[in-house]
Amino acid sequence: MLGYGAAENMGNYGLAASVMASAPNLADWQIIAGGLLGFFGIFLEGLAYFAIYRLMADAAPKYAHLYRAGFLCFGNAFMFGGLLATLPDQESFDCFQEKISNSKSV
Repeated sequence: MLGYGAAENMGNYGLAASVMASAPNLADWQIIAGGLLGFFGIFLEGLAYFAIYRLMADAAPKYAHLYRAGFLCFGNAFMFGGLLATLPDQESFDCFQEKISNSKSV
């Protein structure tokens, strides 16, 4: 949905840069459709991984346990990856601390 027609306008920057440059021009329905597609896609992926685990559980319990542990770690990376990506860097944190200390001294 996002990259349609981006290949013609690539220029010297590459496909990723041209796709990101066209992102502000998207309609609201395209953003909502992409979000819903991702939401349901990740949900269905989780169900599929769990189904594979249930198929493995009877035949090879040791490998099924390792598979489940790996899948849970992978799922947590999806859940907390967005949270960690939004954390401020050290410079922003220092600036915020400075504003707090200045406001307390007044």
